[in-house]
Amino acid sequence: MRILLTVSVTIIWLSSGISIAVSASSLNPIVKARMDAMKEIGANFKILGMVSRGRAEFSLPEIHSALKVIENLASSTPSLFKTYQTDDLSEAGTEIWDTYDDFRNKAVNFRNVASELLLSIKNEDELGDGLMKLGATCKACHGKYRN
Repeated sequence: MRILLTVSVTIIWLSSGISIAVSASSLNPIVKARMDAMKEIGANFKILGMVSRGRAEFSLPEIHSALKVIENLASSTPSLFKTYQTDDLSEAGTEIWDTYDDFRNKAVNFRNVASELLLSIKNEDELGDGLMKLGATCKACHGKYRN
């Protein structure tokens, strides 16, 4: 279970765009805002992943803080992608705007799961399963809408 969780968190972290170094001056500002949001989600997933793998101490306030950031950014995701904008450095698939309602629904589901976990996770044992569930919502969107 820990190996699967480690692999899942690593895939989510890498796919979130956290490893992309981009010159802010050459990037479309709307695309940059999207990438910054995804990068911040990835950074908070990394915090959760470190705790779930035992590489950082479990702290309920820190877990709640990371989930709250994810919840807030997930809430803003539909508006960040409402307008079709692209850039050579963007990894957003044009399918987002072809099937925007589905994309929005996936973002809402992501937010709902983060909200649910924010209320339900009380200890380290609950974090692993919760993180797997949250990661699945990321994968559902990235699998379809990320190039």
